[in-house]
Amino acid sequence: EEHRAPLTPAEAVARAGTAGPAALAAAGAALGRLPEVLRAGAAHPRTAPAVVASLLLDDDPGSRARQRTVLGEFGAQFRTDVEGFARETTGVPPRRRLALVEIALPALRRRSPEEAERFLDLVDRLTVTDGRIDLFEYALSRLLRTHLEDAFGPPHRDGSARLDDRRDEAEVLLAVVAVAGQTSVSDAGDALDRGLAAIGLERSGRTLPPDDWVKALDASLHRLDGLAPREKARLLEGLVTVITHDGTVVAEEWELLRVAAEMLHVPLPVLPGDAA
Repeated sequence: EEHRAPLTPAEAVARAGTAGPAALAAAGAALGRLPEVLRAGAAHPRTAPAVVASLLLDDDPGSRARQRTVLGEFGAQFRTDVEGFARETTGVPPRRRLALVEIALPALRRRSPEEAERFLDLVDRLTVTDGRIDLFEYALSRLLRTHLEDAFGPPHRDGSARLDDRRDEAEVLLAVVAVAGQTSVSDAGDALDRGLAAIGLERSGRTLPPDDWVKALDASLHRLDGLAPREKARLLEGLVTVITHDGTVVAEEWELLRVAAEMLHVPLPVLPGDAA
């Protein structure tokens, strides 16, 4: 699923961490396009976990059977709820999947820290039943973990590091996003080079992204969260340059951008293109 690039790098930096009238209107339009049963289920503390879990059910019969076993550990009713919501979530367009998760976040934050941790463990287990984790599973699980750990943990504090001291980590992040949005190695390399140039960096020559991209991306984002706010703005500009360099944005790129921004604590608002 491709869409025209919804914003420029400069616009992304200007809107990061803000929620003005246009952003709020776009968010309302995006959420209004979701089925009412999903919006209501995601907003209720009892059913929010089931709605989120339903987004992770696999089409492969073998993987789905293993997921049903995992869900059964949380009770027969919970498994029934998840499978019921899954009949609705299969029709949710890729660009609105994370919007559904975001509806569920306030309800999930109303649960106890112990319940939240148990739910995060469930999500982690559901994502690896097929032996791998895809980009959407990564985006969903990290969005949840960032919000819930922030809700129950100590307050987040701005860092003071410079981007020049986090070159390797920035390159890993931009490389993962570049590969997510391109079908050829050369196009991904071009996107990466443009993103790095936008923030005054050059490619190191290492093979990117690394084979274990999940572990490398987690470690990189953890270190990049220690950047000073102005340095995070530079990094965000590089990210948007990567995903918009060809004039279109695929769902996987946008999901990674949104979640990376959340993990860096400079969240992007829902934009008008999300409601399309």
